[in-house]
Amino acid sequence: MFSRITAKITDRLTKPLVKHYSGLPPELTAGHDLREQMEAPALVFIQETSEGVLLFRFTSDGQVVGDTWHMTMEEAKQQAYFEFPEVLSPWKSVPADVEDVVAFGLGD
Repeated sequence: MFSRITAKITDRLTKPLVKHYSGLPPELTAGHDLREQMEAPALVFIQETSEGVLLFRFTSDGQVVGDTWHMTMEEAKQQAYFEFPEVLSPWKSVPADVEDVVAFGLGD
């Protein structure tokens, strides 16, 4: 069985260390930056798969606002710590039967 964990983002950073965008980069749009910056997340979720580890960022209403692929669970955690230093709650394991990981992760 693959591991799944979440951590709340407990505060907003005054200046985000990493920004996530939707849309194509300027290199693919004739130099025009048509991307839109995604909202600040409220939760991070890490999921192991047979092909690697995915780190998702979610708003409080469940909208995905960025995802990245990593080779290991530890690398995904380190990326989350890098992006949200000192504002991540402790990691919480997500049981296999939980379908709504955002509600689970944001619940108390």
